[in-house]
Amino acid sequence: DALAMLRTEVSRSRDVSFLESVRDLFRGILRPEDEQQVIERLAAVARDEREAMMYRLQLASFLERHGQVDRAVSVIDKLTSEYPTNLGVVEESAQFYWRAGLMDRSLDLYKRTLARAAGASRRSLTLQLARRQGDAGKSAEAEATLRALYAENRSDTEVFSRLAGTRGAANKLDGLAALCQDAFKEARD
Repeated sequence: DALAMLRTEVSRSRDVSFLESVRDLFRGILRPEDEQQVIERLAAVARDEREAMMYRLQLASFLERHGQVDRAVSVIDKLTSEYPTNLGVVEESAQFYWRAGLMDRSLDLYKRTLARAAGASRRSLTLQLARRQGDAGKSAEAEATLRALYAENRSDTEVFSRLAGTRGAANKLDGLAALCQDAFKEARD
């Protein structure tokens, strides 16, 4: 009877503190179907966009943990379409896709976001894309991504280091030697 009453209150309540408490209670007593209902309600009554994004990411994580990967992918897809330039959403979504084995979708998300990104966010996303490309066994793409970023700022030592590491890992020793020689020449000049 108490559980039924709580479920009813959850469906009516707009009080985020109450809903979070009930969510934690259901998690603690191992009631995943009820916990899911509360997370969905939290996402529906969120007080602002940031909170709504957070609860929707929690819902996707919950669904993933409980073997409902297709539903979780649907939640993430909708979130990335609504907030295509939100760095937090992009990073969390790309990680989710990667964990779900959707590597190409993760890489495509980074590429789509990079088309609109600028400044420090663009650099950060480009480095993440290159790392993921390398992790996916696409070393040529990772090298191309890093080369383009390095061409924009030849004094960026982190990008230089990652580019050198990528060429070394791919056993492109001639390319690595040329990169180092060019860097020494530029430093000398």
